[in-house]
Amino acid sequence: MWLNKRYKSKGSGSHHRDRSTVTLPQITIMSLLGIPLIQPDDDLARVIIASLNTAEIVLQETDVLVITSKIVSKSEGRRLDLRTVTPSARAQEVAAKTGKDPRLVEVALSESQDISRMAPMY
Repeated sequence: MWLNKRYKSKGSGSHHRDRSTVTLPQITIMSLLGIPLIQPDDDLARVIIASLNTAEIVLQETDVLVITSKIVSKSEGRRLDLRTVTPSARAQEVAAKTGKDPRLVEVALSESQDISRMAPMY
């Protein structure tokens, strides 16, 4: 990344560019090993802290911890057998436009207030 600063040279009236580099913050991405298979009612925070301690990782004030929605859903016991889902007419309409399973669309619609964006799945 370059910052361009323009200045007027003495006597010449011409413009020159002084390129100064900018130091960007470093980003390190690590996966946390040792997380067991999560079961309903598992204390997800406790599991993550135990895994951090085992790996001897100490989180810093500016660290960002990313947790997938899947692991959160599993700890909350939010599993569903799609064979038990009957798609509504609206779910079938959306599924036809997007190419998605109407049962998945029905579940998404039941958890949503509105559809903000819809596109075919490819």
